[in-house]
Amino acid sequence: MNKGLLNGKPVSKVTLKQIGRNIIGLLITLFVMLSILYVVSLILPKKQQSIAQKGTDVTFRDGDIIFQEISGELGGEISAITGSPINHCGLIFFKEGELLVLEAADQVKLTPLKEWIFNGVDKKIALLRYKMANDNLISTVLIEAEKFRGNPYDYQYSMDDENIYCSELVYKAYKNGAGVKLCPLKKLRDLDYKGHEEFIKKLTNGKLPLDREIITPVDIYKSEKLYVIYNDF
Repeated sequence: MNKGLLNGKPVSKVTLKQIGRNIIGLLITLFVMLSILYVVSLILPKKQQSIAQKGTDVTFRDGDIIFQEISGELGGEISAITGSPINHCGLIFFKEGELLVLEAADQVKLTPLKEWIFNGVDKKIALLRYKMANDNLISTVLIEAEKFRGNPYDYQYSMDDENIYCSELVYKAYKNGAGVKLCPLKKLRDLDYKGHEEFIKKLTNGKLPLDREIITPVDIYKSEKLYVIYNDF
């Protein structure tokens, strides 16, 4: 039997064949693993996706709650009354591989995420996720949220389903879809409304509904049932 040398020692053809088989086996295993990772990468964007945000990779998932500060009179009044720059929020949605935000603006609608971020003050965002999230729960949350698509914005901030404001949309999506109340409702009288009565009356047909139950973006942001994925605030 012919022999070669391996590390200075004689090696038979049988041994060399065995080494060759081992190498081929490792290559096949590596190929299979890479193939699996490739398939997963094709599936993953339907559920989650990363984008560069201020030099940081942020992973977004269906049902995540995203917050920002919007400018203008309405945004300024909401921030003043609630005591926080966080005055707008929405839900992360994936549709046909595109990353979107379901928000209540002029109406409940889907907005491309990059456009949504661009519309905020200094492009700052906070991204929070429900602690007990799973695919089935989030699926029902998003189904309930989409039922409000097309509904006009609620400038009177009531809790009926006809007109919807941003934090009401998020609150009702989780409440109706998962039976989860992200945080307690407040009444207008609980907020820092004094000094803003005239603005409020312009929205509520001359009334000052101090006992009206509302949910604010910053109340959801502070929910103990959520945890922070990313935060510029």
